[in-house]
Amino acid sequence: MSFTELVWVVVGAGNGGKTAAADIAIQGGRVRLFEFPTWAVNLDPVLANQNTITAVGAVEGTARLELVTSDIAEAMDGADVIMFCGQANSQELAADALSQSIKKHQLVVLNPGSTGGSLVFLRKFRENDVPDDQVPVVVEFGTLTYGTRAKGATVDCTVKVQLCPMGCIPTSNMDEALAKIRPYFPGVKAVPSRSVLEAGLCNANPVIHPAITLCNLSPMETRGSAWLFYKDGCSPLVANLIRSVDLERLAIMNALGYEEAVTDARLSCLQGYATSDDPDNSYYEVYSQGAGFVQFRCPPTLDHCRYFHEDVGMGLVLYCSLGRLLGVPTPVSEAIIAFASAVQQVDYAAQQARTLGTLGLDGMSIAEMKNYVETGRRAKAT
Repeated sequence: MSFTELVWVVVGAGNGGKTAAADIAIQGGRVRLFEFPTWAVNLDPVLANQNTITAVGAVEGTARLELVTSDIAEAMDGADVIMFCGQANSQELAADALSQSIKKHQLVVLNPGSTGGSLVFLRKFRENDVPDDQVPVVVEFGTLTYGTRAKGATVDCTVKVQLCPMGCIPTSNMDEALAKIRPYFPGVKAVPSRSVLEAGLCNANPVIHPAITLCNLSPMETRGSAWLFYKDGCSPLVANLIRSVDLERLAIMNALGYEEAVTDARLSCLQGYATSDDPDNSYYEVYSQGAGFVQFRCPPTLDHCRYFHEDVGMGLVLYCSLGRLLGVPTPVSEAIIAFASAVQQVDYAAQQARTLGTLGLDGMSIAEMKNYVETGRRAKAT
């Protein structure tokens, strides 16, 4: 089958989902856009525009989609690739929905995986009694492949990333997965271990978003979207805090044997968000001045903000969970969790929204965990 004959289902009609749907369709792919009934209003502008999305910027053109629907069975019927583009807190909902009709041959791609989303999908497939011979290959992208914003039936894409770390479970299916994905996403690159955990730990959001948000609460609350999140929010001292969290992330990756991991400032440059002669020592320059960062505005409200509930409550909480297993101290992440909990009046540490347990990794040794994230199966007791 030619890659242009593959049927793609994009799950989620937010910024990333609409951009991915447009990007694939503009390149000649067959695309269906699905949104859950709760958020089906996101589909209305596209339906009113005769299933068409207009893209400007790094992705440019007019995309005609073959189906726009809030019926998951209709969307998945005959599909080859299912790409989930949504927030981490909706991954379990998506996995439950896909469990109803998923087939072995359907490749599931999480764009992004939000550090461990692929393992959540695998756990939910098994909890929902998907037969072992029907559990699909699941791919995790370490970042959303776009810096983008959607409004109605239009997307404004600042960056299509030039390097996207990718893991696959089982890792033995990586070449097959890449053959389907790379014609549309040439920037994806398998991480050295090919594991979804290594790719997921390349996720920058827990490193950047909480630090900037907590250090800019007053202007973000009072000025809202008039405040430029990176340009206005990342000062030299804020950049120091970002770097401190990033060093904890790298220490976790090194303890897992993922020794080729690079700083997020360097990865941001490799992805095309910024340029720097010395990114490892230029966090401030990268985030406050990077062309791919400077125009992004703050969210209009901090209520239900994913910078807290996802990036702290799931991202940093997972860092700490991994740190405890590995013997890697995470005092800065723990401090940010406590600070964010006080601000939002939510005990993120107690919620345990994303930990080794929620990823299906509880009770495993380090060796058993690394085997599981590569094979998708627990090692048999000897």
